[in-house]
Amino acid sequence: MVRQTKEEIMGKKLLAGVLGGIAFFLWSFIAHDVLPLGTTGIKNVPNENAMLGAMKASIPDPGLYFFPALDIPPNATRAQQSAAMEARMQKIAGGPSGFLVYHPSWNFSFGKALATELGTNILLVRFSRQLHAGLYLHHCHGICGCRPGGCGHREARCGGNGQSGRSVEFF
Repeated sequence: MVRQTKEEIMGKKLLAGVLGGIAFFLWSFIAHDVLPLGTTGIKNVPNENAMLGAMKASIPDPGLYFFPALDIPPNATRAQQSAAMEARMQKIAGGPSGFLVYHPSWNFSFGKALATELGTNILLVRFSRQLHAGLYLHHCHGICGCRPGGCGHREARCGGNGQSGRSVEFF
């Protein structure tokens, strides 16, 4: 068996992360643009212009808004919190409720958004690969008694009981 250098192993891990991120990105494209998953459950607001005018006039700052609001002072007691929650539940029962992601104006760039999504997908695939390796080590420790990092090495070798001897490097 030919032993690979750390640079070769890291290159393969990086390549796997990039290719996995690209595959994830392509699936996102298919799900949103080819299949109807990107528009499922989304509706247009009736009388949108009137609503947008009211929002511009009454919501000056971007943010995530819940309505009806939970009117609690910053240092509220438990009794005040309970009373505010009860009042909010009554408002919800009597009228509209929801949450709103709001931008008074937005300088949106489609190309920048796509590049951000691709980069995020690559990082997520890389992170999930590391997480999977850590879970494998935890599982392996329960089966054959290997101790990840117990002897100061960054590698754990499983196979103490005549098993395959698979080697896994982690973080």
